[in-house]
Amino acid sequence: MVLEDHRPKTRDELVKENKELLLRLEEAEDTLNAIQNGEIDAIVTQRPEGSMVYTLEGSDYLYRVLVQEISEGVAILTSEDTIFYSNLKLASMVKLPLERLFGRKLSDFIHIDDLETFKNILQKRLKGGKGEVNIKTVDGINIPVSISVKTLEGLEGSYVIITDLREQKHYEELKKTQKKLLISNKELQRSEERYRNIIDNLQDAYMRDNNEGLITMVSPSSARMYGYGSPEKMIDLPIISLYKNPEDRKFLLTELKKQGKLDDYESEGLRTDGSSFPVSMNVQFHYDEQSKIKGTEVLVRDMTIRKKAEEINHKMLENEQQLTEELNTTNEELKATTEELQTSNEELMLAQTSLRELVDKLRNSNKELEQFAYVASHDLQEPLRMVASFTQLLERRYKGQMDEDADEFIEFIVEGANRMKDLINDLLAFSRLNTEAKEFEKILMKLTLYDVLTNLKPTIKENNARITHDPLPTIKGEPSQINQLLQNLIANGIKFHGNKPPKIHISAQEFEKEWLFSVTDNGIGIDPDYQTQIFNIFKRLHTKEEYPGTGIGLAICKRIVERHGGSIWVESEEGKGSTFYFTIPQIYENK
Repeated sequence: MVLEDHRPKTRDELVKENKELLLRLEEAEDTLNAIQNGEIDAIVTQRPEGSMVYTLEGSDYLYRVLVQEISEGVAILTSEDTIFYSNLKLASMVKLPLERLFGRKLSDFIHIDDLETFKNILQKRLKGGKGEVNIKTVDGINIPVSISVKTLEGLEGSYVIITDLREQKHYEELKKTQKKLLISNKELQRSEERYRNIIDNLQDAYMRDNNEGLITMVSPSSARMYGYGSPEKMIDLPIISLYKNPEDRKFLLTELKKQGKLDDYESEGLRTDGSSFPVSMNVQFHYDEQSKIKGTEVLVRDMTIRKKAEEINHKMLENEQQLTEELNTTNEELKATTEELQTSNEELMLAQTSLRELVDKLRNSNKELEQFAYVASHDLQEPLRMVASFTQLLERRYKGQMDEDADEFIEFIVEGANRMKDLINDLLAFSRLNTEAKEFEKILMKLTLYDVLTNLKPTIKENNARITHDPLPTIKGEPSQINQLLQNLIANGIKFHGNKPPKIHISAQEFEKEWLFSVTDNGIGIDPDYQTQIFNIFKRLHTKEEYPGTGIGLAICKRIVERHGGSIWVESEEGKGSTFYFTIPQIYENK
């Protein structure tokens, strides 16, 4: 945001300056075209010490001197678009030292929106490619240029001539100015209109005042910035009324007289609604045709957004510092916590080791207990069989020959021996679940159910029971154990029925990883307080006179389900029947 010096020059001075610039431009263009077309062999330059002749043919050094002297940017490119040689003009265009330009790709300096155009120009290098693009300087400024590319004969590469169109446009503007100066006052008025259009399109506020401090010229952007609606309303206003602090205007004028020009002078502007806003101003004097001061001209930029951005940035820096401090504190706490966790982890590992050792001991103990139960039950069979046999023989021979007490005692012995036999058989069956375990295989549950119903056919007929089922799946398990599982659950449903004939329904529901089986009966139901205990070994809820049995059937069911990787439970209410649920994992095999 810089204001140019508007001190007026005389008409003759402008005409003379324009003629000189036009002559230099024409000479430079002619020379450049001749060099490009190979039409000249030497160049003569005038120096204070006399005329100097530079021969181009075979003189690489003098050729480089010529290239350095011309006003165009010149570069030699390799076949890969890498700058092999460049003159100082091109380096100054992109604002890089010459030595840092070599080895860079020319496309690095082409604006991203013009890369496709640049590639098209390069593709035409064999016959000579031309076009206009924008190059970018290292500080981010875009420069419109004209690029001419042509392949070097006999070499793998090409030369590039880059013309800064800003200068060309400047020369064209000088030509127009010359014509305007030579024709009429009407053309001067048109020039003034164009100047006003530029002022009207400014984003920053532009205004002039006279020596009395009254505004004489103002841009539309000024009216928008200060809230006046239209520029006309600001004409003849004291310019000091646009300052929140009038002393700023007085100080500005004092400094302006000392320095002749002020750049980036910061103050507070005042809008019509009384609100203020930060501004940055460039101020200088403007003059009449006799070079006398007519007043000041001011370019004002609204700094509200920039100031807010600076505040936000400052706040962000403060927040960042605070977050850093909090993060450091958190890191220290995390470090301490990590150390505690490491200690706890070591203790946990020791506890896990002890637990594994305990589990191994328990597993071995369970195996020993199961083996003991199996052996003990098996060994008890023979003496128990002898007791039962001889007691039954005694009953047959001497029943009725002794008193009633003796007959009752004999009956008790026979009954106790039979119950002991049932207990031993069930205990053997329970221990065999692990000691005689077999490998799993595919089981068609429908066929298994048919086998169970065949085994229970006399019981079903005797109790007039009705057994129904839904479609049943194929699972993987040990057939004899799955058979026993179903038989125990169905037999319980038949045994523990009420006044009505037993009704039992078997169903299966598929889930993502398992099958859920259910066995539902219409029996006497189970008190919720005992629904967990019934799966314990030898647990009975009724006397043997009410419902015969050893109380080990559901414990066997639980052991079978757990061995197959599932779980078993019951849902029931007294007098409303029971539903026993158990799960069996799905089969996952490569087919």
